[in-house]
Amino acid sequence: MNPASPPGGRFAALDGLRGMAALSVTFFHAILYYQPALQDRVMNVPAQQLAAADLPMKIMLTVFDGEAAVICFYILSGLVLHHSLMRMAAGAGAWRVAAEFFWRRAARLIPAMLSTMLFLWLVAWLWTASGGSGFPPVSLEAALKNAFLLEIGNFHGPSRSVQIEAVATPFLLAGAFIYLWAGFSGLLAMALVSLLALQNLWVVFSIPLIAPYLFAFVCGMLAATPQAAALFGTASGRAVFMWLAVGLGARHLAPHQSLTALIVQVGALAAMVACLRHVPGSWPARALTRPLPAFLGRISYSYYLLNVVAIHVLVALVPVEPASIKGLTWVFFGMAAFILTVPFAMLSERFIERPSIRLSHIFARRIA
Repeated sequence: MNPASPPGGRFAALDGLRGMAALSVTFFHAILYYQPALQDRVMNVPAQQLAAADLPMKIMLTVFDGEAAVICFYILSGLVLHHSLMRMAAGAGAWRVAAEFFWRRAARLIPAMLSTMLFLWLVAWLWTASGGSGFPPVSLEAALKNAFLLEIGNFHGPSRSVQIEAVATPFLLAGAFIYLWAGFSGLLAMALVSLLALQNLWVVFSIPLIAPYLFAFVCGMLAATPQAAALFGTASGRAVFMWLAVGLGARHLAPHQSLTALIVQVGALAAMVACLRHVPGSWPARALTRPLPAFLGRISYSYYLLNVVAIHVLVALVPVEPASIKGLTWVFFGMAAFILTVPFAMLSERFIERPSIRLSHIFARRIA
């Protein structure tokens, strides 16, 4: 089977990986929300330079690294959208492919963002109207600007990564056309050029949002190709964990702002994704298709957006001084956020995401 044309366009193991990545973001926020000082004292310092007392928290921040999880999201987007673009391009003109792709991306990203922002605004309004404190103020205007990715507020961090996904859309389209024109070599050249964007904004038309992350999207596209299948198609389950360990550890064993560490992290995580994509029978891939990862993968986008609302509610309900945080308190905080988020994410996936995706497909058929 040609790896560029999977049946149905769904990869169960990668859906599960996306779900587990979204879950890791919850616990990452749980650790740092009450103890923001850990960002500079532990998160951004190489492990070998830390005091022994900080190493347990460093390990937790490595295992539940939310920044690595977001990189995984971008790699997965590159892979899945490359497959989608190859299917769209089969027998279709370039302009129709571009119109359909932009429409589908908007229909995928915006409806859940809009419902989340309106929900966040409503909760903030009710909280304030009832005399509560501790919940961040959110105006309707700010919520709507945030929903349409025009102006990201500091009340909802995940919106920034969604904005980056949106900004990546024309670059992904360009990558698909380059691949159709020049094959794997063209896409590899785009990956190399994307590395220049790390220090040269002109490469990405002076769009700072995409500069640090274009390489991740392009690596995801490379992972979708037959050449990646040939390279990683015989990888063992142990190889998946080797790449995961390198991807998680790279930026925790070097200065956090190191460009070399970022490149190593992206490359390793892309290799892990390629292993899962092209060896679906490996035991890590099978584990990611189990009920819990599969469920989390299905609701992962809404979960990722709504989890912040749950965290705001918990912090407002249980204001705690950072100095009083002891031991594994963050685990209970993370579990509470998870339990509070899941029902709303299920509703959003069922009544917002699915209908918007169906409508985008109907529109796509009409312009065909």
